[in-house]
Amino acid sequence: SLWKRSRRFLEALCIIAWMTLMLGMMHISLPTALDEQMSHKPLYDRYNAYLSADHPLGLYQVSEQKRGYYLRDVPSLSRAEFKQRVRSDELTFMIIERNRLSVINREFRKAQQAHLPIIDDSHPQLLLAANRLPEGIEDRNPIKHAVLSELPEGVKPLTEPINFEDKIELVAWRITPTNPSPGSSMVIEMFWRAKRKVSSEWKVFIHLDAPGERIHGDHEPVAGVYSMKDWQPGDLIRDEHHVTIKSALKAKTFTFFTGLYRGSKRMQIKNTSAQLKDKENRAKIGRLRLR
Repeated sequence: SLWKRSRRFLEALCIIAWMTLMLGMMHISLPTALDEQMSHKPLYDRYNAYLSADHPLGLYQVSEQKRGYYLRDVPSLSRAEFKQRVRSDELTFMIIERNRLSVINREFRKAQQAHLPIIDDSHPQLLLAANRLPEGIEDRNPIKHAVLSELPEGVKPLTEPINFEDKIELVAWRITPTNPSPGSSMVIEMFWRAKRKVSSEWKVFIHLDAPGERIHGDHEPVAGVYSMKDWQPGDLIRDEHHVTIKSALKAKTFTFFTGLYRGSKRMQIKNTSAQLKDKENRAKIGRLRLR
């Protein structure tokens, strides 16, 4: 009947209107949430809030794509200008890209013999840095906290450091908890000393082996924030890595092997003792018992 056809038509219009409304809300809310996460405003506000605009701010090695609205008028610094500001007695601030921290920290160390102070690390892509740390502000540079002056208490120094091509040494390690259980997580800390500069990126492999079983822990050193090619001779570096143990594993003893690799190549171990390495060029540094 005409009434039924009219009712179906009205129902269809209501459905279309509802879908249009929902799509409109999605279009507004999703980008807004993303904008809030990626916005540079909190970073810029942090600079202005307690540091004030009396101190200069510049962008260093920040691409155009990452500038955003709030940083559009902040001047870019050349390498020479960066070095000048680093050495200045005046407190000055820089915004850098997070993935450039390792390289820029190396530049800063050459000029100041110290690590680049990081004031704010809340943005996923950018960091707010300074040429010196303002009083009462926490330094949030992860590289500074990874480079140690001495071994912490409770680590296991190796009786003989593992020598990787006279460039890198492994001097100590620690696993927390000491006897983890299947299904739990553990923290593996390895303590490296840089002897000479390396020219390439190297990663760390960890093999915890038991008959028929292996726990992997391959990773970039220092969670990827401090590239090995930026390590400075004399650095003592804490490399912390988190591993989740499969719940299906049985309680048994695992042998701890480790080394450095790049693609299919492993950095050669120069120690000659069979107690310290195996035929696969893996350092043998200890044992782990699952309970």
